[in-house]
Amino acid sequence: MVDQSKFKNGLLRVPFVQQYEVRKILTVYWTSKIEKYWIESEG
Repeated sequence: MVDQSKFKNGLLRVPFVQQYEVRKILTVYWTSKIEKYWIESEG
């Protein structure tokens, strides 16, 4: 799974594994490829 947030001119992405009620972060990285990863939610 991946959590992400728009940050300045890119995205801050945090891939993680959910194990029971604990999230284990695999890495944290920044990317400028907003169009590739960001999907606007409807509603």
